Amino acid sequence: MCDLSDPKIVQAYTEIEQAEDTNWLILGYNDTRDVISLYSKGTGGLSEFRQHLTNEVLYGFVRMDGRFILITWVSEQVSGVRRARALVHSRSVAAILKSHNAQITASSLNDVSDANIRTRLKLNENQVPNRSRPPSMSERKRSSLAARRKSQQTPPPSSEQVMDEPESFVEASEEFPPSPQQDNSEALLKRQKQEEQLAKEAAEKKKKAEAAALEKQQQQQQQKEAAEKEAAAAAQQQQQQQQQQREEQEQQQRKEAEKKAIEKQQRQEAEKKRKELEQKQLEEAEALKKQQQAEAAVKKQQALEAKKKAEAEAAAQKKAAEAEAKKKAEAEKHRLEEQKAMERRMKEAEKNKDVMLCGFASVQPSTSPFWRRRYIMIRGKNLAFYRDELNPSPVHVIDLRTVTRLSPIDQERETFVPNAFVLETQKEGSYQVFADNKNECTTILTALQTVISS
Repeated sequence: MCDLSDPKIVQAYTEIEQAEDTNWLILGYNDTRDVISLYSKGTGGLSEFRQHLTNEVLYGFVRMDGRFILITWVSEQVSGVRRARALVHSRSVAAILKSHNAQITASSLNDVSDANIRTRLKLNENQVPNRSRPPSMSERKRSSLAARRKSQQTPPPSSEQVMDEPESFVEASEEFPPSPQQDNSEALLKRQKQEEQLAKEAAEKKKKAEAAALEKQQQQQQQKEAAEKEAAAAAQQQQQQQQQQREEQEQQQRKEAEKKAIEKQQRQEAEKKRKELEQKQLEEAEALKKQQQAEAAVKKQQALEAKKKAEAEAAAQKKAAEAEAKKKAEAEKHRLEEQKAMERRMKEAEKNKDVMLCGFASVQPSTSPFWRRRYIMIRGKNLAFYRDELNPSPVHVIDLRTVTRLSPIDQERETFVPNAFVLETQKEGSYQVFADNKNECTTILTALQTVISS
């Protein structure tokens, strides 16, 4: 069973049936299992209807030339279970949209082409050239209602109009005076012709009614046979799926049984190997114990000799380490003295507006992914970058008073380049500077810190 309680379905269906502007609608599940609702409707006919078809189960109702067709759209991507469910639900949809003259199941746009739909609605058969189609039931209802209203609004004839007809009749009577016998014969002949015409029309109406009834019966039989075929196909497909599932389950069970047997055999072999290994290890341990006892005596003697030798080497290493530490301390002291002297020279140069420092380094601004080799010069409160030492015009100048951060780069976290530091400004972003060696990096960083802190 399916849920067709959406009131928009009946509203759209009534608009189509009563020949309003709306001439098609589409119903769908909207991500549910059995709740069918109105997807869309329109006035553009079958071509617009085809544009709204998607890869799912849909139900369409279309009016074409006064006739109606019910379309069950089952895309080729729809699974077999959903196809079977669509077949069952299509009967409930047909019970709601019951004014259809034909019903089809389509899976491709070719199935709902104009030519195919017109053939299903028999719009291409038994049509007389240069003759308009018969009005539909809804059009006949509207025409009858309009004629009834017009007759109620027509004014009664005037006295002059009533008097004109007898005068013309009198003139005709005076011009052709018939005899009584001739009047009776003509009246009888006229009545016979009328009766024959009425009988002929009644026979034609009966023949058309019988043909329509036969056609409707054939359509119902075809629909029934199609539904039975689809149901049988769905049942067969479901049976095949069940059979396939049973075979897969049996195959899975056989695989699991074989796997368990293999695992059991492997456990037994592993247990056997474990016991053999334990016995072998026990024998080897006993032999090793005897060997170790013999080697222990030798090692004890060697240990005594090695201890004496290690003590002598430790004393020598300690003496060498003390000498190395003293050498490093003197080197550090010398470096600090040179650094202080350099700071004094830089302060002096900064006071005299002279060049404090110049040399080559690699620079990478935050706006570029590339490193560029530049000739740098610190003068006053500015750091200038030149293409080379011969170029008098700097490529870029940084006002060191705008620097917000100046620190060595964390090689592991910020970059993999050694001997580098970062310089961040308030407005121009950040710059990474890469020196040729550690001493030059320290020299440039010290010069910049001296200028910034002064």
